[in-house]
Amino acid sequence: MQQNLKLSEQRGVTGNHFFDLASCTTRLWLSNKRIDVGMDNKHIQIGIYIDEKTKPRLRKRLTIQGLCSIDYVEYSGHLEVHEIKKGKTPSKPHYLQLLFYLQIMFEITGTEPVGFLHLPQTKKKIEIKRDPEKVYMAYSEILSVIGGECPKPVMIPICSGCRYMEMCWA
Repeated sequence: MQQNLKLSEQRGVTGNHFFDLASCTTRLWLSNKRIDVGMDNKHIQIGIYIDEKTKPRLRKRLTIQGLCSIDYVEYSGHLEVHEIKKGKTPSKPHYLQLLFYLQIMFEITGTEPVGFLHLPQTKKKIEIKRDPEKVYMAYSEILSVIGGECPKPVMIPICSGCRYMEMCWA
């Protein structure tokens, strides 16, 4: 992927696409087609609760329409992008979504941001550095998946908590 491509100028591919790519390509495809099911899923509800209750004083959600919704941003000598996630260990979807946010913030501000992934269940705070190569590779893969036929579902651990479970496995 060309490094001169600015993801911040693209519309249609969001942070959720990056999360879904690393989770399940079937989920990515379905979500991209605006097929929304199971928003009452207990895992989604727990995630929303954790998101709302963690660090409420710092919460200044930054939404860039059509691209991302960052939990909060701080500036303490350098730009910090913070994401709060459900789980006890960082996952590839969490990591890839935050990498996308870091790339967007770099393109918009021209300054090098640092990312922090917060896992309140274990009180972990993990620092993540921007990695444009991974982001551009993932972006290319996202375009490939959403531009093709729906990928055949594959049973993986995330299926048991996925909002598309009934759709894929009914």
